Amino acid sequence: LYLPKSAALNAAPRTDEQDARFITGQGEMLLLVEDHEQVLEVSAERLRLLGYNVLVARNGREGIQALHLNNLIKLVVSDIVMPGGVSGYDLAEWARRHRTDVSVVLVSGNLGTGASLSHKGGYRILLKPYSFTVLAKALRDAVNQPAGNSRL
Repeated sequence: LYLPKSAALNAAPRTDEQDARFITGQGEMLLLVEDHEQVLEVSAERLRLLGYNVLVARNGREGIQALHLNNLIKLVVSDIVMPGGVSGYDLAEWARRHRTDVSVVLVSGNLGTGASLSHKGGYRILLKPYSFTVLAKALRDAVNQPAGNSRL
């Protein structure tokens, strides 16, 4: 049996990072709100690789304070479950009322299984684990969404 060699076999497979490069940020100021230090560090680096300027807050209260003090923030990426009495949902609601120019993407590993991008309760939610490309697309979509519309 003779089968011709395919050129596709020699081609390198596309990586998630290669797909994401087409949907990167344009230097927008992003606030990352995460209470787990190791997740915060890794996530901040991934967001920088995607072309965003990243500020960090370690809980919802710090996130609200950062939004109150810094008008350059255009996007918030926040964990949903955090200590201190201010959840990611609370932060998103605060932003919707007080910072209509800010879009919010919530992140959770506690909402069960399903697609990497959910719209539970009207919010854009990334379900962990998610790929680099899904993250890049969710952020670009959030940046492009009309001001004052942190709900879908």
